[in-house]
Amino acid sequence: MRVSLTGSMQHRKTIRMNSKAYAALARYSAVLEQLDAGSVATLYQVMDPRIRFRDPFSEVMGIDRVQLIFAKLFADCSGIRFKVTERFANGSQGIMVWTMSYQLRRWPKRDPWVINGLSQVSFDPVTGLAVQHVDHWDAGQFY
Repeated sequence: MRVSLTGSMQHRKTIRMNSKAYAALARYSAVLEQLDAGSVATLYQVMDPRIRFRDPFSEVMGIDRVQLIFAKLFADCSGIRFKVTERFANGSQGIMVWTMSYQLRRWPKRDPWVINGLSQVSFDPVTGLAVQHVDHWDAGQFY
């Protein structure tokens, strides 16, 4: 599949999307969109046991540590909504553009927090499981 993107300066870029990588990314994003405190253990369905996970606050190796990060997120926050708005895949790499909104339990009367970001995800070409997940978002917006 080919997708042509046109920029404001009429610069064209073509991205070749590998359907196997795109399918893995679609499965991965669907699990993340449905994730809640009771389903953190289901991450093993889409993540390699030795996954490397990095976001602006942490960097860990192993699915057990990734599950701890998500468990803490659900313990500290309520009303978490994670919505993937765009997906791109090429080879064994994928990118998800997303929005996450949530309420901090310690400040329940404050307006919900909203984070816009993207995740770079690398997949094992044989198993289709994520072997690396790197989040990019502005942590400075909270200070």
